[in-house]
Amino acid sequence: MHRITRVGCVCLSVIMALAQPCAIIGQTVPVPTPQMNVVVVEGEAAIHDVRQRKATDLVVIVRDGNRKPIAGASVRFILPAEGASATFSDGSRALAITTNSNGHAIARNLRPNSIPGRYTIQVEAQHEGQTSSASVTHFNMTVERSKGGSGKWVTILGIVGAAAAGGTVAALRSSNGNSQPAAAPSTPISITPGTGTVGPPR
Repeated sequence: MHRITRVGCVCLSVIMALAQPCAIIGQTVPVPTPQMNVVVVEGEAAIHDVRQRKATDLVVIVRDGNRKPIAGASVRFILPAEGASATFSDGSRALAITTNSNGHAIARNLRPNSIPGRYTIQVEAQHEGQTSSASVTHFNMTVERSKGGSGKWVTILGIVGAAAAGGTVAALRSSNGNSQPAAAPSTPISITPGTGTVGPPR
C-alpha cells in the first residue's frame, strides 16, 4: 500500500514538472514600448570665441520610439552654473521650450561667457509621462588671428615644414653610408608675426 502511494506521488510530480513548461510557453510576454529620444541637430562641439562672444543657436529634435517627431514636448536646456559656460538671451542659464510641429526645440541667442574651457549643456525632454535626455559639448576659446590673414600663415608654415623635411632627408642619406657630403645648411629663416614675410634675419 505504501509503495502504491509513493509511486502515485512520484508520477504526480513528474506530470506537474512536464506541464509547467507548457504553461510558461502559453503565457503572453509583454513587448517593451519604444521610448522617445532627444537628438542634437545643431550645436554639438561648437567653438565660441570669448573675445567676440557671438550668439549662436542650439537645435534638438524630440522623436518617439518609431523615430517620428513629437510636437508639444517640453524641453529644458540647462547651462553650467559656474566656470566656462554661457547664457541665454534673457541672461539666464536655463531655458524651457515646447517643440514645434517638426519636433524641434531651438535655444536661440546662446552667448558664451569670458571664461575659456569645455562645458556640457544638459537637455531634458518630457511628453505624456515619458522622459529623455541628451548632452551637448561646447568650447569657449581665445582665438588668435594674425594681421596678414590665416592664408599667409599657412603658406609660411608650409615653407618652413618643407625646408625642415629636406634637411632631415639629407641627414638620413649621410647616415646610410652615402659618400656624398650633406648639403650645407641654408640661410636661417625668420618669421615676423603679423607681417607674413619670410627672409634672412636683419
